[in-house]
Amino acid sequence: MKIKMLTLYAGPKMTCQRGKSIDLPEKEAQALVDGGYALHVLDKPRAVEKKPESADPNAGRGNDEKRAGLILDAVQMILEEVDDSKLIASGAPKVDVLEDLLGFDITSAERDIAFDQVR
Repeated sequence: MKIKMLTLYAGPKMTCQRGKSIDLPEKEAQALVDGGYALHVLDKPRAVEKKPESADPNAGRGNDEKRAGLILDAVQMILEEVDDSKLIASGAPKVDVLEDLLGFDITSAERDIAFDQVR
Protein backbone atom coordinates (compact mmCIF):
# COMPACT_ATOMS: atom_id res chain seq x y z
CA MET A 1 0.00 0.00 0.00
CA LYS A 2 1.36 3.40 -0.93
CA ILE A 3 1.26 6.04 1.79
CA LYS A 4 2.62 9.55 2.30
CA MET A 5 4.32 10.12 5.63
CA LEU A 6 3.21 13.00 7.85
CA THR A 7 6.10 12.27 10.24
CA LEU A 8 9.51 10.65 10.00
CA TYR A 9 9.27 6.89 9.56
CA ALA A 10 12.12 4.72 10.78
CA GLY A 11 11.82 0.98 10.45
CA PRO A 12 14.29 -1.89 10.65
CA LYS A 13 14.96 -1.84 6.89
CA MET A 14 14.39 1.80 5.87
CA THR A 15 13.60 5.36 6.80
CA CYS A 16 11.26 7.79 5.09
CA GLN A 17 11.21 11.55 5.60
CA ARG A 18 8.04 13.53 6.31
CA GLY A 19 6.18 14.33 3.09
CA LYS A 20 7.67 11.45 1.11
CA SER A 21 5.69 8.52 -0.29
CA ILE A 22 6.52 4.93 0.54
CA ASP A 23 5.17 1.46 -0.32
CA LEU A 24 4.64 -0.77 2.70
CA PRO A 25 2.78 -4.00 3.39
CA GLU A 26 -0.96 -3.37 3.74
CA LYS A 27 -1.15 -4.08 7.49
CA GLU A 28 1.82 -1.87 8.40
CA ALA A 29 0.71 0.96 6.11
CA GLN A 30 -2.86 0.89 7.42
CA ALA A 31 -1.61 1.04 11.02
CA LEU A 32 0.35 4.21 10.18
CA VAL A 33 -2.67 5.77 8.44
CA ASP A 34 -5.00 4.81 11.30
CA GLY A 35 -2.54 6.30 13.79
CA GLY A 36 -2.45 9.61 11.93
CA TYR A 37 1.21 9.24 10.94
CA ALA A 38 0.55 8.90 7.20
CA LEU A 39 -2.00 9.47 4.44
CA HIS A 40 -3.19 6.90 1.94
CA VAL A 41 -2.02 7.82 -1.56
CA LEU A 42 -4.55 7.27 -4.31
CA ASP A 43 -3.26 5.02 -7.09
CA LYS A 44 -4.48 7.33 -9.84
CA PRO A 45 -5.39 10.81 -8.61
CA ARG A 46 -7.95 12.51 -10.76
CA ALA A 47 -6.76 15.56 -12.65
CA VAL A 48 -7.80 18.98 -11.43
CA GLU A 49 -7.35 21.94 -13.71
CA LYS A 50 -5.66 25.04 -12.38
CA LYS A 51 -7.92 28.06 -11.85
CA PRO A 52 -8.34 29.97 -15.10
CA GLU A 53 -7.88 33.74 -14.98
CA SER A 54 -11.59 34.37 -15.63
CA ALA A 55 -12.98 31.63 -13.40
CA ASP A 56 -16.74 31.51 -13.00
CA PRO A 57 -17.50 32.36 -9.32
CA ASN A 58 -20.41 29.91 -9.45
CA ALA A 59 -18.22 27.01 -10.56
CA GLY A 60 -18.58 24.06 -8.22
CA ARG A 61 -22.09 25.07 -7.18
CA GLY A 62 -25.09 22.86 -7.73
CA ASN A 63 -23.95 19.25 -8.13
CA ASP A 64 -22.77 18.35 -4.62
CA GLU A 65 -21.14 15.09 -5.71
CA LYS A 66 -19.14 16.81 -8.45
CA ARG A 67 -18.17 19.61 -6.05
CA ALA A 68 -17.00 17.13 -3.42
CA GLY A 69 -14.96 15.29 -6.08
CA LEU A 70 -13.26 18.49 -7.19
CA ILE A 71 -12.40 19.37 -3.59
CA LEU A 72 -11.07 15.86 -2.98
CA ASP A 73 -8.88 16.10 -6.09
CA ALA A 74 -7.55 19.50 -5.03
CA VAL A 75 -6.69 18.23 -1.54
CA GLN A 76 -4.80 15.30 -3.09
CA MET A 77 -2.88 17.63 -5.41
CA ILE A 78 -1.83 19.97 -2.60
CA LEU A 79 -0.71 17.07 -0.41
CA GLU A 80 1.41 15.68 -3.26
CA GLU A 81 3.26 19.01 -3.54
CA VAL A 82 4.86 18.52 -0.09
CA ASP A 83 4.82 22.26 0.63
CA ASP A 84 4.27 22.86 4.35
CA SER A 85 3.40 26.51 3.73
CA LYS A 86 0.15 25.32 2.13
CA LEU A 87 -0.86 23.19 5.13
CA ILE A 88 -2.35 23.80 8.57
CA ALA A 89 -1.04 22.11 11.73
CA SER A 90 -3.16 18.96 11.19
CA GLY A 91 -1.55 18.45 7.77
CA ALA A 92 -4.69 19.49 5.86
CA PRO A 93 -4.38 22.05 3.06
CA LYS A 94 -5.32 25.65 3.86
CA VAL A 95 -8.79 26.64 2.63
CA ASP A 96 -7.47 29.69 0.71
CA VAL A 97 -4.92 27.51 -1.12
CA LEU A 98 -7.69 25.13 -2.18
CA GLU A 99 -9.92 28.03 -3.23
CA ASP A 100 -7.12 29.47 -5.40
CA LEU A 101 -6.68 26.10 -7.08
CA LEU A 102 -10.38 25.38 -7.51
CA GLY A 103 -11.55 28.82 -8.51
CA PHE A 104 -14.49 28.83 -6.10
CA ASP A 105 -15.08 29.25 -2.37
CA ILE A 106 -15.21 26.26 -0.04
CA THR A 107 -15.75 25.86 3.69
CA SER A 108 -13.30 24.41 6.16
CA ALA A 109 -15.85 21.63 6.77
CA GLU A 110 -15.74 20.67 3.08
CA ARG A 111 -11.94 20.68 3.22
CA ASP A 112 -11.98 18.50 6.35
CA ILE A 113 -14.33 15.94 4.77
CA ALA A 114 -12.08 15.64 1.72
CA PHE A 115 -8.93 15.49 3.87
CA ASP A 116 -10.44 12.68 5.98
CA GLN A 117 -11.13 10.71 2.79
CA VAL A 118 -7.52 11.08 1.64
CA ARG A 119 -6.09 10.07 5.03
